[in-house]
Amino acid sequence: MERGMTIQYLDSQRLTGVASDTKPTTLSDHSIFIETDTGKRFIFDGGRWKRTSVFDSLNESFTHDKQRFVEYFSGKQLPSYWTLTQIVATCTATISNSVDGGMLFQTDSGSGSPSACLTFNNKRQYNPSGFRFISICQKNDDNLGIKGGIGNDKVVNPSHHALMIEGSLASYKTLATKDGSTGTETASTIPLSQAAFVYDIEGTSSNVTLGINGSLEVTKTTNRPTAACQPFLYIQSRSTAAVKDYNIRYVECFNT
Repeated sequence: MERGMTIQYLDSQRLTGVASDTKPTTLSDHSIFIETDTGKRFIFDGGRWKRTSVFDSLNESFTHDKQRFVEYFSGKQLPSYWTLTQIVATCTATISNSVDGGMLFQTDSGSGSPSACLTFNNKRQYNPSGFRFISICQKNDDNLGIKGGIGNDKVVNPSHHALMIEGSLASYKTLATKDGSTGTETASTIPLSQAAFVYDIEGTSSNVTLGINGSLEVTKTTNRPTAACQPFLYIQSRSTAAVKDYNIRYVECFNT
């Protein structure tokens, strides 16, 4: 790796870095580069890097993927397959009127910890022992609690879940899992922040992992979900009574 660059090699064909990095050109075809500051994904083909299309992402090596959901939160309104469930007071979920704003998930200004979740209304299509959940998100207030990943119910604490959360373990982003009865949390090394982050949660038959901006942060082998799940997004206003924003630009969930 050249001095001064931020490129990290996840393996021989998967790299991460930032948009200003000079991408290497000595790799084999089909190598993948992800810009962690923009969320853009590139594939190396014929000696040059190309921005991947949705087709490329869904059909690498011409194989057929299992159940997959991709959401860019574009257009004039939130698609009807998302269900907003109010838990305390009132929250809203709308398409943001801003460049790259995605979906604006917002609490009201009332006291009493306004909170809500967005799900598929308990349509559970994802296998907790073989899934990935990827999202690009940004909040505007340190006193906004957030969760994102998969869960089996549209409640604060689904009985089966694998979630990136902020708000429970001191000042760090955390991987939370629950197996139907017992839930546990493991903190990452990434502190809470109002910057945009790429979150990548993956579940297998042996563990659940949390990656942040292309780097593996947490691996959990206990209290893993075992029931079918759905995408799960959650916000909760904490401390001060004020409107708080959570912008979600991208969500992808698929079975592996």
